[in-house]
Amino acid sequence: MAAAKKKTSTAREEPLLEFATRKAWGTWLAKHHASSGAVWLKFTKGAGATGGFTYDHALREALAWGWIDSQKGSLDEKHWRQRFGPRKKTSPWSQINCAKVDELLALGEMQPPGLREVDRAKADGRWARAYAPQSRAEVPADLAAALAKSPKAKQFFETLSGANRFAVLYRVQAKGSDATRAKRVERIVGMLERGESFHAQSKAEAKRASAKDAAMTGASKAPAQAASKAPTTTPAAKAEGPSPGRTTKSGAKTAQRPKSQS
Repeated sequence: MAAAKKKTSTAREEPLLEFATRKAWGTWLAKHHASSGAVWLKFTKGAGATGGFTYDHALREALAWGWIDSQKGSLDEKHWRQRFGPRKKTSPWSQINCAKVDELLALGEMQPPGLREVDRAKADGRWARAYAPQSRAEVPADLAAALAKSPKAKQFFETLSGANRFAVLYRVQAKGSDATRAKRVERIVGMLERGESFHAQSKAEAKRASAKDAAMTGASKAPAQAASKAPTTTPAAKAEGPSPGRTTKSGAKTAQRPKSQS
C-alpha cells in the first residue's frame, strides 16, 4: 500500500494528506474513517488527464466510507486541496451524490459505514430532499413571492453570481420547519435589500449575471410580444418565466459557503 504523505495544514490544524491512487485513499479510510476527524487532501491540477488521483476518485471513496467533502482551497500554482470528513447526522445530500451512491452500490463498492449513512438519510427524509446541483437549482415559490414584494431585493438577486445565487437557494431549502424557513426567507430578502451577498463578488460577475438575466427575461417576453402584435381574435397568452455567516456588501466581506456537494 502506498503510504499517505502527511503535511502540516494551518486550517484548524487539520492534516493535509496526499495520495497517489484511489486505492491508497480507500485503504486509509478503512483504517481511520471512524477515529479521524476532517482532513485535507492535496490534488494536482490536471491529474485526470494523466491518470492521476482526482477529486472524483476521492469523493466516491469518501461516500463509500460514510465521509463527505466540504470546503475547497488553493495551495500553489500546481496544486489545490479539498476538505473531507465524517458525514454529520444532519448533513444534507445532493442529487449528484445520491446518484454516485447508486453507482457504487451497483458496483458493489459501498462499505458498511457508507451504507449506514444512506440508511439514516432515507429514514429521516434527507435522501428524498436531496438538493439539485447549481446548474439546475430553481427559485422556490416562497422566495420568488418574497422577492416580488421587494423590487430592490429582486434587482440585487438578479445580479448575483452563480455561486452567490446557489448560496441563497441552498440556505432557503435547508432543513427546518415551515416557520424556520419563513424566517430564513425574510432574513435573506433583507440581506439582498441591503445589497449583501454570501460570497465576495466582483463588478464583472455582477454585470455578467445581470446581462444574462436580462437576456433570459427578454427571450421569455418576446413570444408574448410577438403574439400581441399578430392579428388574432383572442388575447395573447403571457409568457411564464421559468447558516449563519458574515455577508458581503459589494464584495466587501465574505461568508461561510455551503458544502460543495453533500
